[in-house]
Amino acid sequence: RLKIISFTNSEPSVPSDSLFFVPFRILLRTSPLSLSYLLYMLASMESVRGVNVPMYTTLRRTTVAFTMTMEYFLAKQKHTPPIIGSVALIVFGAFIAGARDLSFDARGYAIVFVANITTAVYLATINRIGKSSGLNSFGLMWCNGLVCGPAVLLLTYIQGDLKKTIEFPYLYSPGFQVYAT
Repeated sequence: RLKIISFTNSEPSVPSDSLFFVPFRILLRTSPLSLSYLLYMLASMESVRGVNVPMYTTLRRTTVAFTMTMEYFLAKQKHTPPIIGSVALIVFGAFIAGARDLSFDARGYAIVFVANITTAVYLATINRIGKSSGLNSFGLMWCNGLVCGPAVLLLTYIQGDLKKTIEFPYLYSPGFQVYAT
């Protein structure tokens, strides 16, 4: 309201009576970003459970290849041969680094690759919606939080995690508060 923070790349054109500091039409325009973020978050959290840490790290290093592919399909962005070579070298190096921890678990690997795909979709969506909405990085994060916040709160309530958090015996313990912050 004091116009200390700008949500757009240009001069703020947000009406002063806007409840969420951005027009509702912009919230609707950024909803694909929020949906892709929720999918990215859920897939990433699930993928951590699916494989051991070294293999998780190895497989997540392939995200850049997935992102380049997604940018090509969504934004028709082409990369130069040196960039493609660099990405291939990163992926090859990641597989060499993780080769000793190769414990094949098809479900775990599939979930990590789904996390890679959702990460790529999320990053490509940020690029596309950021350009078309006129929002800056803060504006995109603000809209994403407004849309995702209630969805995540509802999900934690449904799964019982909200109740577990409230019932956590050390929640108000000063020691826990220091480490939690």
